[in-house]
Amino acid sequence: MSGEPFEQVARSASDDPSVKINGGNLGYFTVFQMIMPFEDAAYDLKKGAISDPVRTPYGYHIIRVADKRPARGKVLVAHIMKACPPGTDETEAKRAEESINNIYRELEGGASFSELASKYSDHKESAATGGKLNWFGAGEIIPEFAEAAFSIADTGKYTKPVRTPYGWHIIKLLDKKPHGSYEELKSFLESRINQSYLNSLSKRSFVDRLKKEYKFRINQPAHDWFVGKTDTLIIKGLTKYDRTGMPSGYIYTFANLKLSTREFASYIEKRGSRIITSDPVYFIDQSIESMISDQIIKYENSVLEKKYPDFRYLMNEFHDGILLFEISGQKIWNRVQEDSVGLIRYYEDHKQNFLSKKGIEAKIYSLRSADGEKKLASAYRKYSKKPTATS
Repeated sequence: MSGEPFEQVARSASDDPSVKINGGNLGYFTVFQMIMPFEDAAYDLKKGAISDPVRTPYGYHIIRVADKRPARGKVLVAHIMKACPPGTDETEAKRAEESINNIYRELEGGASFSELASKYSDHKESAATGGKLNWFGAGEIIPEFAEAAFSIADTGKYTKPVRTPYGWHIIKLLDKKPHGSYEELKSFLESRINQSYLNSLSKRSFVDRLKKEYKFRINQPAHDWFVGKTDTLIIKGLTKYDRTGMPSGYIYTFANLKLSTREFASYIEKRGSRIITSDPVYFIDQSIESMISDQIIKYENSVLEKKYPDFRYLMNEFHDGILLFEISGQKIWNRVQEDSVGLIRYYEDHKQNFLSKKGIEAKIYSLRSADGEKKLASAYRKYSKKPTATS
C-alpha cells in the first residue's frame, strides 16, 4: 500500500512457488477455477484495486486485479514446441530459439504443420497427434500461451514463435467456440457447485439449523481446558493430550447425546494437522465444528422416518419392493439359471399339460367352374403321382 510494485513484493514475499516464473500473475480465469473465497474477493475488486488479506484453506492472499474482460469461450489448437525451461543455460536457450525460427521458416515455405510437429516438437504427448492439444479456455493453461492462442483471428492460421516460461511455441488455431449458453452449461455448473465451497456453505447452514433444533450446547469448562492444553505440537499431530488432568464429562451435547472429552481428544489426535492455524481457540472451535457436522447429520438420518411420515411410507415401499425382488431372485430367477436338472424334471413331469390339439399341414385346391369336379379329379391324379411337386 506504500507504492512498491506488486510484482516486486510478490517475488520477494510470496510462498507460491510459481511466483519465480510469473511474478504473481495468474492470468485470466473464470468462475470455479479458483477456490471460492479467492474468487469472491477477486470479482468484488475494481480493475487496478488491491484486496485486504483474504483467508482461504491454503493461507492468506493479497490480490490485485490487473484487468477484467468477458469470457472468450474455448479454443482448439495445435503447437510446435522447443523446450527452454527456467534454469536453461544461455547456449541451450539460443539453440532453442534458432530451432523454432528455422521451423517457422519451413512453415512459411509451405511445409505441413502436423508433420513438423511430429518431427520436431519437444512436447512428445501432442507431437504424436500432429501437435494437437485438448480444448481449453482462460485459466486452464499458462497465460502467455493462452493469450497468443486467443489472438489468432482465423482457423488454420498460426502465430510467430511465442515465448513462454517453458520454451518457444508456434500455435495454430484449429477451431474455436463461444462461451456456452445456460442450457449447455447447466449440468457442468451444477457439478462444479456440488464440488465447490458453495456446497460446504449449504451444509453449514443445514448443520446450524439442526444444532438449534436439537439444542446443541458446548460444555464451556471442558472447551477452555482443551484451549489451554492445545499447543503447536498438538495442532501438528506430534503429541497427545495428557489424560491425567483431563476433565471428566462431555465436550458438547445435543438431542440427549453427549461426546465425552476423551472421545474428543482421540478425534483430534487421529486427525492430526488438518486445520491450518496456530491459534488454539480457532483450532478447537473448528475441530468441534467438524465433528458435530458429521455426528448431527448422521443422527438426523437415523430419525428421518420418525420425523417425516411420507418418507417412512416411501422407505417401506422400497423395503417391500427390494424384499420381493430378492425372494423372486432366490426362488425363481436364480433357479432358472442354476438348476438345469430341476428344469428337465419339471418338463418331463408337466409336458403333457401344455400340448396343443393335434393338427396336420395340408394344401387345399379349389376349382370354381361347371366342370370343376372333373378337372380337380384330373389334377389330383396328376400331382398325387409326384408328391414333392408344389402348385
